[in-house]
Amino acid sequence: MSFLVPDFAEMKPQEIKSFIRTHLVDLMAYREEVLDACAADWRKTVQALAEYFLKLEKNHLAEVERVQAMHHFDSRYGQLVAGVDEVGRGPLAGPIVGAAVVFKHDISLDDLILGINDSKKLSAKKREELVPMIKEKALSWAIFEHSNDDIDQLGLAFCNNNIFVKALSQLSVTPEVVLSDGFPIRNFRGRNEKVLQGDSKSAAIACASILAKVYRDQLMAEMDQLYPGYGFAGHVGYASKAHIEAIQKFGPCQIHRRSFLTRILEGTEY
Repeated sequence: MSFLVPDFAEMKPQEIKSFIRTHLVDLMAYREEVLDACAADWRKTVQALAEYFLKLEKNHLAEVERVQAMHHFDSRYGQLVAGVDEVGRGPLAGPIVGAAVVFKHDISLDDLILGINDSKKLSAKKREELVPMIKEKALSWAIFEHSNDDIDQLGLAFCNNNIFVKALSQLSVTPEVVLSDGFPIRNFRGRNEKVLQGDSKSAAIACASILAKVYRDQLMAEMDQLYPGYGFAGHVGYASKAHIEAIQKFGPCQIHRRSFLTRILEGTEY
């Protein structure tokens, strides 16, 4: 028996289950050995782990196929494709943040980042786990933000667009085409293609959405320490009931978007 597959007879069922889950990809190369080891065990709980292994294997292969399809989607536009996305368009406080990500062409199986998706579909824990992998595997990435003061002075529409222009300008490589989620980028001199629901279709856009979301959430957690009482770590600046009540009680703080607060400060529901 391969050294990758230990003697299941010497392990508790829960230990075997944990081992299979942790070393799934390695064990897939020794599929028959794993199944035989489960079948040969006298414990029904261990025998049942054969089905558990097969289910994990099936899910893993489906996830590989899904992420490969996202990279294939990008590759249809060129060999060097960037994706951009933003977070923080609608909150009452904090910055709007944009990110840009470029992956190399013909990404290998080893470089696939399983789990990438529209950041809104992922848990906070999963997003945070993916960030270092994205930064490591990407050919280049960049983040740019406009503050609440910028939004008040320059307007949300300008800031929403300019974060993409600035993030793209900070990339270490020049992409052939930039994919943006839903809307075209104004005043961008390169080739740009808008993609409806792009953060679920494009690997580059999905990764940009994850980088932007985690960056902004962490920043708002820091703001929660600087401005206690508003609950920024929880609602990250969005118009929750508790947030609106805090504004009406304490008034706006330095990171609130004053141009967004007219009705709230008048005491009416936002």
